[in-house]
Amino acid sequence: MDLSGRYLTPGLVDAHVHFSQTGWIDGRPDGLSAPEIYPYIETARYNRDHPERWHRSYLCSGITAVFDVGGHPWTTGLPAAAESDPNAVHVRAAGPLITHATRTALMADDELYTFLPMDTPEEVSASVAKLTEMGSTAAKVWYLRPPAERRKELDERLQQVGEEAGAAGLDLIVHATSL
Repeated sequence: MDLSGRYLTPGLVDAHVHFSQTGWIDGRPDGLSAPEIYPYIETARYNRDHPERWHRSYLCSGITAVFDVGGHPWTTGLPAAAESDPNAVHVRAAGPLITHATRTALMADDELYTFLPMDTPEEVSASVAKLTEMGSTAAKVWYLRPPAERRKELDERLQQVGEEAGAAGLDLIVHATSL
């Protein structure tokens, strides 16, 4: 192939995607929610059943690898599926987020949950073990401004997640509104 006079660039990496969200109001019921018009469960299941829509848009944009930094459990199966699909980008996926925050807004059902708890040392251990079991490539902590009276305790839980994730071979991602 003669590439004289042309540029050849490597594929781009998008290091912050969410396959379980659309980027619009139908993809985040904890934000603006209009379930009678845009039912979240249907949207989430459509995203699960049609990852090719994301792959196609990424490849058309020059993106050849993505990191899904938090979502439903099914996202952890995307890396293996993508590797055998020549029309898919390379994928890494964190799966559900570990958090101390109220988890009801994105706890759709047993299949489409987005959060794992970290309120006790035992919950942290169970959450990291769950991520490892489901094939996550990272542990993401959603660390929203903790109440002052719980700050020290939750900082310890955050440290514990990091230690246990590291021991399990998982990368650590922290989404923090305050540290």
